[in-house]
Amino acid sequence: MIEDAWIPMFTAVGLSPDMAVILMPIVGILDVVVALLLLRNPSRFVAAWAGLWPIIPSIGAYMTGHSSLSHEVVHIIPPLIAGGMLFLIYTKRGMAHVK
Repeated sequence: MIEDAWIPMFTAVGLSPDMAVILMPIVGILDVVVALLLLRNPSRFVAAWAGLWPIIPSIGAYMTGHSSLSHEVVHIIPPLIAGGMLFLIYTKRGMAHVK
């Protein structure tokens, strides 16, 4: 569950490698929780988070030299579109159970 190549992305923002090892499984679990929340109890906030979250690791990968900016933009676009569409669906439909 720990990817050594991702440690520099955590240390680039001032976290220690030990803290990166602790946070990586938590981040992975949160990704699964967000996906399950979207399936079980969707909300505009969770949809927006799911769409915006990919920007953070992409910026980290670019800052640490793991990839080019154009490569990261290509990886950011699909989740932004999907999250944005979910957000718009939950906003426009006026679904009573969506908060």
